[in-house]
Amino acid sequence: MMGVIDPRDREELNDIQNAIPHADCVPQQRFVAFCDVLGFRNLVMTQELTQLGRTYAEILRHVKGARINFKTYPSPTPGVPERYKAGTVVFSDSILVWSDPIPATEPGAEQLYFSYLGALFGFALHGGLALRVGVAYGDCIVDPEFGLYVGRPIVDAYETEQLQDWVGIACHASCFESPHGKYLCMREASNGWQVGPLIEYDIPIKPGRSVDKPVRHSTDWPHWSLPDFGGHNELKAFLSSKVKEFSGTVYEARWQRALSYCEYRLSWWDHP
Repeated sequence: MMGVIDPRDREELNDIQNAIPHADCVPQQRFVAFCDVLGFRNLVMTQELTQLGRTYAEILRHVKGARINFKTYPSPTPGVPERYKAGTVVFSDSILVWSDPIPATEPGAEQLYFSYLGALFGFALHGGLALRVGVAYGDCIVDPEFGLYVGRPIVDAYETEQLQDWVGIACHASCFESPHGKYLCMREASNGWQVGPLIEYDIPIKPGRSVDKPVRHSTDWPHWSLPDFGGHNELKAFLSSKVKEFSGTVYEARWQRALSYCEYRLSWWDHP
């Protein structure tokens, strides 16, 4: 029963509080993605709650177990399979995905994070969740034990997510301020092929919305989604089916834009 603390219990209460560790409130530089599950209200209204919870759990379980074959640019060495695990927390229709602190000496850490995020996007699509994602970089406080998530990158990631008008991912300009940001999106001199985990693209923005800094890059989620769908044609067929499913609704255009980006990106793999 709650009430005024008896002075005789104050010492015991202090002992209990002193035994609880303090939160780590030291800011560290990380990538943070804010993922919005589109159509969540309808999912809650139509799906059995246990099944919806299992959908979330299976998506996160699959991506945490995935081995990501990545190539660090610039590098002459072949891709190296690695198991990478980003931090995640789900709150209703939102998923927060953060990286470990980004070391200045390891360019691969940045590319692994974006590859992981692309794989998560693909697993979510396959599992029935359509995501709209904003990604940003900078100093933030992340302490899962205390449920503490504070910092400018979280705000930037959320605002970037809100700007978009498609099923897809967009990167805030701060992503290129990371230690090896200049390698996140490059072009091969011979044919203009974009390499690295980010792809320059005309991100669809909601009508009437303005941005302080241009939002011009997405992640290579079509490539990282392929294993779960079984190949290029299967992924494009899935997105086409979503366009047809939502034909005549306000959601049709969002899926059509996702399909257009997928076709744009995969055309480079079909004809490098």
